[in-house]
Amino acid sequence: MTDHLDARPTPEHDLEHFLAGDLPPHRMAQVRSAVARDPLLRERLDRLEQSSREILAAYPPAVMQRLSAGDWSGRPHGRPSGGADGPGSCWPAPRPPPSW
Repeated sequence: MTDHLDARPTPEHDLEHFLAGDLPPHRMAQVRSAVARDPLLRERLDRLEQSSREILAAYPPAVMQRLSAGDWSGRPHGRPSGGADGPGSCWPAPRPPPSW
């Protein structure tokens, strides 16, 4: 999809920043205009909006903030199972070598 105002593609990160309102005003206007004229760009923006809704529904900000602060009390089994670095590790435990 091409941004018709300056004939350059509208990158995905520009659409994400557009949805968040994080672009400079002139770029917000450019993206808004391009989206209004380009149905494929509108479709990309719609997919990003849908994805954001799904992510926020699955990972509500209040819950994620609590978890990132180390409060796992709402989890059914407390902290996640330990991996290579012990309890709460996101790294999987090493596998034993094959026995062949």
